[in-house]
Amino acid sequence: MPSPFNNIDALARDLQPQRHPLAVSLERATRAVGFAPHQAANPATAMAPADILIMRMSDGAAAAVNGHAYDRSATMRPAGEIDTLRGRIMAASRVCRAGAVLVPVTDERQPYTSGNGAGDAIGYSKNKNVFTVIDAPKATVVADGADAPLTPESIFRTDIDLPEAASHALHFKISRADFRERDADLQAFELSRSIALGIARIADEVLLKALAAASLTSFTLAKAAAKNVGFDQLRALVGTSATGAAVEADGMLRAGGIVGELTSEITQTIIGAFPRAGVAVEDEIRVVSKRTNIQGALEIVVYVNAQPLVPDAGAFWLGA
Repeated sequence: MPSPFNNIDALARDLQPQRHPLAVSLERATRAVGFAPHQAANPATAMAPADILIMRMSDGAAAAVNGHAYDRSATMRPAGEIDTLRGRIMAASRVCRAGAVLVPVTDERQPYTSGNGAGDAIGYSKNKNVFTVIDAPKATVVADGADAPLTPESIFRTDIDLPEAASHALHFKISRADFRERDADLQAFELSRSIALGIARIADEVLLKALAAASLTSFTLAKAAAKNVGFDQLRALVGTSATGAAVEADGMLRAGGIVGELTSEITQTIIGAFPRAGVAVEDEIRVVSKRTNIQGALEIVVYVNAQPLVPDAGAFWLGA
């Protein structure tokens, strides 16, 4: 019978805390060796290889180890709840906290060929993603023998096409001195939090600017009632002009009587049923880390495509 101690080293490795992939990516980038391609017609240009990390929305958020940092939110989560990148973004986004949906979209393109012979064309097909809001349809009373009138539209859709959406970038720089003071695990902890907060702000910007560009009318409770919007669905996001907003005697920020939150992404105040809107983002976020000089400084660039999803702009109004 083999001894259980034969695999003691493997067991010890398994018991070690798992490092976040971002920390490993940063370390690989710091050790990258630069090179300078030479061409007869062009002068040599120094180049350094980049390390590319794919962060998925379902990935666990980075956690600093060995007492480097104290994450207060970790003590506030119920036991067994997983801390993911998507969860971090939704917790930080003002529009998501107001009820908007963050929709991670995967690339589902499928390759195909025109035949089996040499030189056949190769193409890709993709499934169309759709964001749908379903309202309660209103029935009508029909007299005996009469035709039923057409029910007003209650299903609203908008297509998701992330490749055509605006691309956003977050660009960070880490000096060699920063690495001396904080190791790669702590750098990954800080960067992952910053990336989540940055994507949350991107989500706020694209959705609120899309709503601000729509032809919205001034908010009244009568219009919300006519739209059959539940009062508990209504939230106000108050822009930099603070139009129609005030802090009331109970200490709550309200606009038009609706509980609100501040945002720097727009100047207007927008009131609406935010659960009827969303923001589509790529499920895979690309993090590119590149060593920029012989001293070991790093530049980290994060690319994010984001698309506002507003199939029913009639559920939103302007504060006045």
